[in-house]
Amino acid sequence: MQLRNDATQAEYDEFKKKYETTCTFCEMPNDNPQQIVKELAEFYLVQNMFPYAVWDSQAVASHLMVVPKRHVISLQELTVSESSELIHTLGVYEDQGYSVYARAPSNVIKSVSHQHTHLIQTKGAVIQ
Repeated sequence: MQLRNDATQAEYDEFKKKYETTCTFCEMPNDNPQQIVKELAEFYLVQNMFPYAVWDSQAVASHLMVVPKRHVISLQELTVSESSELIHTLGVYEDQGYSVYARAPSNVIKSVSHQHTHLIQTKGAVIQ
């Protein structure tokens, strides 16, 4: 089962070509400011422009991401202040029914090397 529908995946594949030599998340405040839902001290809370349609075999209701303002590749690189803000933010959204997911830097599916944590809220019905 694929994560995005075909049309969204095609748009995403085209979008990634624009950022082959730069980082989409580092450029986001200038290139896609409408993507930012909330600005925190150390992070942006952003709407995923190419959201997953399915997660854990369930339809996705909302797909946000928590993105460090500073370019880091892994969670290990976060400062104590950044780590604290991230954990607090994840807890707030987990309480609202969001699942939390981040891919390891070495994961071959990870398409943006800038660390980002997905917040995914499902509709609850299992898709067969």
